[in-house]
Amino acid sequence: FDEEDVDVVLLDLPSPWEGVPAARRALRGGGRLASISPTFNQVERMVATLQAEGFVMIETVEILLRHLLVRPGKTRPFERMVGHTGFLTFARRALQPIESPLEEAPEIETP
Repeated sequence: FDEEDVDVVLLDLPSPWEGVPAARRALRGGGRLASISPTFNQVERMVATLQAEGFVMIETVEILLRHLLVRPGKTRPFERMVGHTGFLTFARRALQPIESPLEEAPEIETP
C-alpha cells in the first residue's frame, strides 16, 4: 500500500495473509484490520500470519444471514436461511512490538 498511518485496512482477497505485512506497515498503532474468508483453512492461515506479524485482539466470527419477512403484526424469518456465508477476522496493530506472554513468563517453583 502507498498509504501510511491509516485507521483501518479491509482485506477481501483469496490469500489475505499475503496482504498482512503491507497492512501492518500502512496501519497506525492501534489501527484495525479486517478480512473476509470463506473457509477454515484460510482463517487459520490468516490468524497465524496476524500473530506472527504482532497483531493483537485477534477475533474471528462467522457470518450467518437470515432474511425477515416484515409485515405489520406478522414479521417472521423467511422460510430458508443461508447457513454459512463466510468468516470475518478482526485484529489490531499493536502500539509497540510485544513478546509472546509464554516466552516472558518466569518459571514458577512448585512445592
